[in-house]
Amino acid sequence: IAIYLLINGYFLAQSGQSIGKKMVGIKIVRTDGSQPPLSHILLRRLGPTYIAQVIPMVGPLLIFIDIILIFRSSRQCVHDQIADTMVVNA
Repeated sequence: IAIYLLINGYFLAQSGQSIGKKMVGIKIVRTDGSQPPLSHILLRRLGPTYIAQVIPMVGPLLIFIDIILIFRSSRQCVHDQIADTMVVNA
């Protein structure tokens, strides 16, 4: 987590893009189009995912469900809805 924060934290705070998101030309924004602060991204967007991953046997299923929900018409995963964010073209 520390290495992730050091490498991607700077980029997420500056532009709402991790290194991977920069490579594919997308970024994280609030649903009103504003850039979320780094604390919002980490606590409300990534936090629930990390917590779900540590639940034995159920965690991987929760993460899978979260990911496949991207195919809904809103194109938001559960972690996006929790954090009031969405991913858009940069």
